[in-house]
Amino acid sequence: MELGALLLVFLVVVSGRDGEDLGNITGLPVCGDCVRCHGAIERNISSKSYRGREASYVVVGAGTSGSILASRLAEAGHEVILLEAGGTTQSEFIREAPITENQTSVFDVPLEWLEICRNPAFEHYQWEVDGSPKVSIAKGIGGCSIHNAMLYMRGVSEDFEEWPEGWQFQDVLPYYTKSENNSNFPVSQFHGKDGPIQISSPHKKFHDSITPRFIEAFQELGYGVVEDFNGEPTNQKPSETGKSGRTGAGYLQFAIREGVRDSSAAAYFGKSHPASVIKPSINFHGHCGNKKKSKKSKNSVKRGDYGSLHIMAHAQATRIIFENKKGDIIARGVNLVRLDSDDKPKCRCTVFARKEVILSAGAINSPKLLLLSGVGPAKQLEKLGIPVVIDVKGVGENFMDGAYAIVQFEAPDLRFQRCEKFEKGAAEGGLLGQSPPTTQRCQKEWQLYLKGGQGLFGTPGFFAGGFMQSPGHSRPNIQLTLHPYDKVNQQPWAFKYGRRSSESIDACRDGPVKCNLTNAHNSERGRIVTVEVAHNLPASRGRVSLQNAHPLTPATLNGSYLSVRSDVEALLWALREVRTIFNTFALKKVIGKELLPGKHINAQALENYIKCATIDTTSDVCENQNAPVVGHLAGTCKMGDLEDSMAVVSPTLRVRGTKGQG
Repeated sequence: MELGALLLVFLVVVSGRDGEDLGNITGLPVCGDCVRCHGAIERNISSKSYRGREASYVVVGAGTSGSILASRLAEAGHEVILLEAGGTTQSEFIREAPITENQTSVFDVPLEWLEICRNPAFEHYQWEVDGSPKVSIAKGIGGCSIHNAMLYMRGVSEDFEEWPEGWQFQDVLPYYTKSENNSNFPVSQFHGKDGPIQISSPHKKFHDSITPRFIEAFQELGYGVVEDFNGEPTNQKPSETGKSGRTGAGYLQFAIREGVRDSSAAAYFGKSHPASVIKPSINFHGHCGNKKKSKKSKNSVKRGDYGSLHIMAHAQATRIIFENKKGDIIARGVNLVRLDSDDKPKCRCTVFARKEVILSAGAINSPKLLLLSGVGPAKQLEKLGIPVVIDVKGVGENFMDGAYAIVQFEAPDLRFQRCEKFEKGAAEGGLLGQSPPTTQRCQKEWQLYLKGGQGLFGTPGFFAGGFMQSPGHSRPNIQLTLHPYDKVNQQPWAFKYGRRSSESIDACRDGPVKCNLTNAHNSERGRIVTVEVAHNLPASRGRVSLQNAHPLTPATLNGSYLSVRSDVEALLWALREVRTIFNTFALKKVIGKELLPGKHINAQALENYIKCATIDTTSDVCENQNAPVVGHLAGTCKMGDLEDSMAVVSPTLRVRGTKGQG
């Protein structure tokens, strides 16, 4: 996870030449803590004067990879400034006892991951992105590791075969194991016990009645039962195009520690985490630290054997400061704005890097910041009035992400009830607005959770999944995730499937009562299982670009989802295969009728269902493509050799055309 996460959200070392000062927002005052702090310095770069704070490394983005990287650099003895546009999230960053009645954050509770994504009260923890379909990108300490489903799933060896030398599976595997504290499997070539991130499988303590049958159904069809999705390939099933050890179904692994979400940030610098690499007393709001040893300030960072780690929350990077030094293009620092609680800019600031600026802002905001800084396709930059620093035409190109579709069935004998706790929103860290669980069973589960993270609230609410290999693919490309509840109704896009927001099925879960579920169908019993069918190896490619040269304007995403025919065909095959799975002996006696898309939906109607998430048997064309997206955004800062004209970074992750400071 350590190295893999760095790849997924684009760790990029950048350097460059200074252009027009796009990062300074006109009219904003200079932040007082930038110019008055101990160690504040003044620099003259490319005939412009800057005053601000300095460290050996400046890391932009305190997400899944940035949290790890900044912590590891501090562990190695370096001074690090970590910039994050969002605010604090988990209670790990505020206090040392995360599970308490009044102080637990919504980001701590594993079951609440869907609530974070669907509740408008948490919108300020999401980046705004222009384009359709909408993608969900977390904004806050921990990045996407504070709002995702915590699923721990590494790539298989075949995934790395096309990567450059030094990035093969055998090269990255030691970094995965170094990050793990795996409670399910012994120390081996594939697993570790001494890393900061706790990996566990909640199904051992809590699961539903359908999940074991789902795994049996895979086995009945000849697929393997996968004991360890992150282990040595076993139970291989031949396919038309080859074989892979991940094909099959099994129980999933999650980044959960004693009932609390173990985000990268919590794992690597959380206050209470027993395995944290570094535990500084972190100031998340960027005030000056007190360096006098006689008076230890709560805002100072831990020193000693470590370097220092200073996290500036509510600090949005607006431009990388470049210098042309005797023909070498070098990154000297980062301009930023400090944001208030409403995400409005209140002042501007500069931070300098003695060694390197490291961009780890994700597949949308990494290319956005490069473009704002003059690194990207020259024609695009000139059109927006941005001075060109380096003409790198691949910046923002090659965007990739999968689409998915939903299959739902009645499950009359389902023994499962999804609960919610944080339904009324939250302030900083998600600590406010708690409401009591809605049913007696959920109230009991919540009390269990307060006793050390036990029960349903300490789980993500799903426990098993599987992988399949569609025709034409050499390795598993279809991922199935079994949700023992109505996941469609839990999502903000419930209307896509004809679901009316007022037709909640919460009241239907405690008994076999008739519920009006959708405009398209009724369920005799309000117990539903949902299968999420995702295509993880899409051929379709999109693009990230700028709307204008203003740093606070959201980037534009043209995802081009399902634009390549083979991506549609893969999902068509997968949906039919799911129907076969649920018609096995293991499942058909406990599963009722198919609710979505409905067994009568086939041919063009099924294709329309995939593309538009609607049930329409009257039209041959899907006019409004708006399929749900997987959310595994990648590709916009492509790694490659100099011969690859679309490569943005080299195999050492340095932006092409730049040089480091040494």
